[in-house]
Amino acid sequence: MDDRYTVFGMYDEDGEQQQSGLLFEDAFELMMKRAGCSYKWVHERVGLTRIEVRYERSLPETYECVRDLKSPYFQSKVPNEALARREIMRSFLRTGLNGIHIMRDEDVARIDRDVDTGFQKLSPKSDAANSSI
Repeated sequence: MDDRYTVFGMYDEDGEQQQSGLLFEDAFELMMKRAGCSYKWVHERVGLTRIEVRYERSLPETYECVRDLKSPYFQSKVPNEALARREIMRSFLRTGLNGIHIMRDEDVARIDRDVDTGFQKLSPKSDAANSSI
């Protein structure tokens, strides 16, 4: 069975909630959409595939020069185009895009459990223990 993924925003300013249970390609598409970006694949020569990412939302004129996003992670020298695309898409697992991130569902669940366990360890054992305060 394929891994499933969650897309979430660090700040969720776009009003979107996290979405889970997505196939990787669907999660990648949703991340791009929520980040306000479009993209296209470019195969420049045999063995070099890259992704062109463009920020589509409004920007102050001063920042217009950064509308086209660039990164060394946006290219691959894997000869097989399908594998190269997957390698490039997977690089976004490390960085996210404009505050929107992709994470495996099982990792999200593990973090949620760890946070819950951590809070349980920090919470008082009983009201009686706090009555002397």
